[in-house]
Amino acid sequence: MEKSGTRDKSTSRRRQLIVETAIKCFAEKGFHQTSMRDLAKSAGISLGNVYNHFDSKTALVKEIANLEAQEFLEFQAVLEKNKDPVKALDRFLKIYLEACSEPDYALLAAEILSEGLRNPEVRSGFLNNRSLLASALARVIQEIGEEKGLVLIPAAEDCAELVLDIVEGYSIRQAFSGKAKTKKDEASIKAGVYRLIGLKG
Repeated sequence: MEKSGTRDKSTSRRRQLIVETAIKCFAEKGFHQTSMRDLAKSAGISLGNVYNHFDSKTALVKEIANLEAQEFLEFQAVLEKNKDPVKALDRFLKIYLEACSEPDYALLAAEILSEGLRNPEVRSGFLNNRSLLASALARVIQEIGEEKGLVLIPAAEDCAELVLDIVEGYSIRQAFSGKAKTKKDEASIKAGVYRLIGLKG
């Protein structure tokens, strides 16, 4: 039994190593420029070992979507656990912007977006993750509207999608330009989101 548990842990660690290596390689070299052989070499394991866990790069991207889903649960928790909806929104904007502004995150997002446009298998998991996050954000925006007596135009659901677009679009643009995120940028994004909702800063 002990040997079986050790074997399971070793398998789990190897699978994690492969996924982490794929994330790094896809971000640095691109999805199509990275082969399964490249992944095996970068991870320091045999090609057969990679195929034991993932039969294709698409399968690896699906696993990356599963990891993103876990990360998004943390963002959703920030939105759902704070009783003050404005503070929940502020905290969410800060941590989501920080996450999206990581250079590898932005590069990987661009790769997945590009591949997802061509491959429904790739985009489905990420679209589901984003939909759940947008729904949690929409609920908070709706609460802000009700608490502050705001007329939300567009509706909360559309506002939420636009807020995510603002943060993600900014992050990809910054990665493209090679510029680092600044406090001024953070303030501008927050001000833009507030203006969208009709909330005074």
